[in-house]
Amino acid sequence: YNFMRGAAKSAARFYFLQGGKTMVIINGEKVNADGITVEQYIKSSDYNTAFIAVELNEDIVPKANYASTVLKDGDVLEVVNFVGGG
Repeated sequence: YNFMRGAAKSAARFYFLQGGKTMVIINGEKVNADGITVEQYIKSSDYNTAFIAVELNEDIVPKANYASTVLKDGDVLEVVNFVGGG
């Protein structure tokens, strides 16, 4: 856990192995989302919202909807962090 950084560490904090909790796949990892919003997840991680795109169940989530989009059992969330370069 101490060697992890950024989003991986955040996902590890939410990770839950069993017990009937709401499970969501976030960037390929099973996560205990337990009714959190996309905004809550993003704030708990090291993402800069100016440089990300969020996809929930293969649909883009507009930034204006992050606070109202609640994660539920079986959801698949992908957070893509844009990186500049040349």
